[in-house]
Amino acid sequence: MESHGASVEPLFSSSLVGIFGARRAYEDDAERSVRAAFAIRDGVGDTSVRARIGIDSGRALVTIKAERVDVAGAVLTEASRLAAAAPFGAIVVSADVRRAASRVIEFEPRDDTSWLARVPRETRPTRHADDHEVPFVGRAEELSLLERARERAGGRVAQLVTIVGEPGAGKTRLVREFRDRRSDGATWREGRCLPYGSGITLWALGEIVKQEAGITESDDPDASLSKLSAALESIVDGDDRTWIGSSLASLVGARGSTEGDRDQLFAAAQRFIEGKAWRSPLVLVFEDLHWADPALLDFVERLTDRVSGAALLVICTARPELLESRPTWSGGRRNATIVTLPPLADDDTRKVIGAVLTDARIPPELVRRAGGNPLFALELARIVGASGHERVPESIDAVIAARLDTLSPEVRAAATDAAVVGEVFWPGAVAAVGGIAQAEVVERMRRLIAGDFVRRHPSSSVRGQAEYAFTHALVRDVAYDRIPRRTLSEKHERTATWIETLAAGRAADRAELIAHHYGSALGFADAGSDRATRLRKKTAQFLRMAADRALHFDVGAAERLYRRALDVASADEPLRPAILAGLATAVQESGLVHESLPLYEEAIRGLDAEGADEIAAHARLELARALWNVGQTKRHRELVDEAIERLERRPVVPDLARAWLLKGRDLLMQGGDARACLEWMERAIRGAEQVGELAVKVRSMQFRGLSHWELGDQRAGVADLEEALRLGREGGVGFETAMCYSNLAEVVARRDGPAHGLPILREGIEFAERRGLVFAAMWMRATEPLLLFETGAWDEVLERGTAILTWDHARGTTQITRIILALEVEIYVDRDELDRAAPLADELLPMARRTGDVQALMEALPAVARLERARGNVAAARDLIEGAREASSANPAWRSHRIADCVRTALECDDLALAIALLSNVDTTVPRAQAAVASARAALAEAQGDVSAATELYADAATRWRAFGHRVELGHALLGHGRCSVRLDRANDANKALDEAREIFSAMKANALVAAVECRDRKRVRADRASGRECRD
Repeated sequence: MESHGASVEPLFSSSLVGIFGARRAYEDDAERSVRAAFAIRDGVGDTSVRARIGIDSGRALVTIKAERVDVAGAVLTEASRLAAAAPFGAIVVSADVRRAASRVIEFEPRDDTSWLARVPRETRPTRHADDHEVPFVGRAEELSLLERARERAGGRVAQLVTIVGEPGAGKTRLVREFRDRRSDGATWREGRCLPYGSGITLWALGEIVKQEAGITESDDPDASLSKLSAALESIVDGDDRTWIGSSLASLVGARGSTEGDRDQLFAAAQRFIEGKAWRSPLVLVFEDLHWADPALLDFVERLTDRVSGAALLVICTARPELLESRPTWSGGRRNATIVTLPPLADDDTRKVIGAVLTDARIPPELVRRAGGNPLFALELARIVGASGHERVPESIDAVIAARLDTLSPEVRAAATDAAVVGEVFWPGAVAAVGGIAQAEVVERMRRLIAGDFVRRHPSSSVRGQAEYAFTHALVRDVAYDRIPRRTLSEKHERTATWIETLAAGRAADRAELIAHHYGSALGFADAGSDRATRLRKKTAQFLRMAADRALHFDVGAAERLYRRALDVASADEPLRPAILAGLATAVQESGLVHESLPLYEEAIRGLDAEGADEIAAHARLELARALWNVGQTKRHRELVDEAIERLERRPVVPDLARAWLLKGRDLLMQGGDARACLEWMERAIRGAEQVGELAVKVRSMQFRGLSHWELGDQRAGVADLEEALRLGREGGVGFETAMCYSNLAEVVARRDGPAHGLPILREGIEFAERRGLVFAAMWMRATEPLLLFETGAWDEVLERGTAILTWDHARGTTQITRIILALEVEIYVDRDELDRAAPLADELLPMARRTGDVQALMEALPAVARLERARGNVAAARDLIEGAREASSANPAWRSHRIADCVRTALECDDLALAIALLSNVDTTVPRAQAAVASARAALAEAQGDVSAATELYADAATRWRAFGHRVELGHALLGHGRCSVRLDRANDANKALDEAREIFSAMKANALVAAVECRDRKRVRADRASGRECRD
């Protein structure tokens, strides 16, 4: 057995095991094992020794210690079973062995699935020539598809081409041939997805941005940011450079964290790519997309749909697994093409083999076994040519392993050490893994290049280091599998250390990669050892770092990384509570807000026990945010106070400025205390300036402006909002700037009318969508119907509301739903569709009450009260209006906003005292409030019997509402004016007012209000009086 290449070890007292492929693999190990069996049998002959031989092939756990080789696994068990079942003097093999050696050995089937080896066959050697470039054959049609996509992209219609094929099918070669044949001056940028877990989050996209900016892996954060900024100068217009640079910074390792969310990052990356492709043709290549993380797949698939007017061609290479995991990939898109690489025809396979073998007669078995796979055909030809025999290995793994074993030990070691680093590697990393000089690694790389195992890239992502890659991922995989398990742990740890120290300031950018290597080192380490404890801590540390980074790009990836970190971290690991807090945030961001609450609580208990005040305060603020979203406002306020109490013990940090902001916001929005809010916002602005938190400053200035507004200083309020908007736009702030548009539109609409607020709001929507701020854009889309409602565009309100509710319900339901529900209840009541309004009110009222927010309550309570009054539930309607009075007792501005509705409903409930109480504390500093108070006073005067005064007040209210542009309230004022004019026998005035009111309400399909107008028709009223009847609206 040893003479045929096996390591021989005793198995039992009367058994030996021959292990082929352990110390060195040969392409014909299966054949060698059978030939060794023949030699044993023939050597025994007719002596008294009787031999039974069983042979199996497969993967096994192999341990090599000095002169001893140990093997364990199913393959050993099966070989022993076959030997036990064999007759004396027989050789019984498994189906795998028979298939691998059938061309050179004759076999006879047995009753079971095993085979009996009979005799060797005759074989004939084949001559070979020196290796050279393999001809590019059998891919003309696929190349033409790429050419057509290039032509369409040249017409400024972005194209996505996905090349799908099995390993070795020639995907990369097709891309290389396509590139070499082009002469259009296009810029090419390439990113490769890494095969670790579900893929390093957005790694390939980051590689592309780094290439364009000239950022290397050894650049520190400041250098990376400087290079990114310089690249943006020539790609993006001035107004957008700041926010795009801010969004892309963490993607290229320019800082440890990012602002905004995945949608904003995607928008920034799209604008970056779009800007480049607008100026000159651009080709992006994403290799090995089957290893990509879900976030990258989402980005790539949508990129070409969203880029417009740019000469952009996106090429992806992937194995069929991509289409299995994403069956609808690029489906139905006119600008997307899937190029599937089928097996080569036999004639084309012969041409590939003929590039290596010069014999005119290529063995048919060689062509058949290649299966049309170019890489397999090439490797098979090399092995057959090098050995001078026509033996054909069973698998490509065996072929590559055999070729690796022809290398000298030191060169083979360099290949296996490089395989630990990855498919792409650098001499410094290989030297660190192998513990040898870097110069020696470079020399060994030359020999690996000569053997076509690796290739050198023309440029490198690490300054001062050449960059190499395996010629194919399979070569790397086979080389890695040749490494003894006992040495893998140390090699992975050395790799992690080298990457970690490459540019320490950018560790977060490579945290997931570092965590992979530390985790692999842990997996191969001796459990329970001090070294395993240290590796466990390192792995958890970098998994958490990677999760923190992924949180802004891909919430799902972040959650998986946090959970992996928790699995790795020991029960007493100090990092564990912080990891748990991060997981809670990931769960909250995924829409599972209620599920995040116990995670936050557990994390806070652990952080408090550790004395980690700053992180514990941050967790409290995140939990407060979650509780705000689900309406638990009391606990929300307690957590904000607790965070402030802990953070004020030390110098100002960003979270303290944020906590001051939340404290002031709560006082304004829930307590109606604008003056107290103003004081907290001053603190928040100073704190934000001190720690450089522009986003907090922008948001705080908005609430300072709203506080000025509520206190009657409109000029100061608008000035603050406009300045916050300017700072946010210039500083690249995203969400907070979008909310500034929303708040500015609101105050302008309250001052000048809905027609003046709508353009600001729509500009904000466009801003948010351009920057990928999906929630902010939808929040403003939900605010837009508030203004459209006032203009009378009710059908449009309902149409948009349906789409908005569908969107929000799919994401767990936020306060956006409350805004739309209140409007829909109002509309359906006035359209006399009470059955449609009722279920909406049942959903709306609990939501508003949970928040405790005065704005929410003043939108919901009057709307539901009107429904109850229309249904005849007078007591319920009165209680709801009383609730609105109490909720707005400290906030006259919000009471004034709904005062007309509230007073009308109170009077319809025959509660004059409640109507008077509502009017006792109102704000009349802005035109909208002045008009609303005029309408409410007119209704009160009419109810008190002062018809003449009421008529004048209604006329004044109508004039104000007409100028303001509130069609709904204009209709109500005209109705009241016409009603009073009838009672004063002013027929012309009554007819004119009632006709216009009828026209307004009819246009809105407000059937209940139209009926009220008809009821007040002058002739109808006289008839009613004559019959002793009176109608009510």
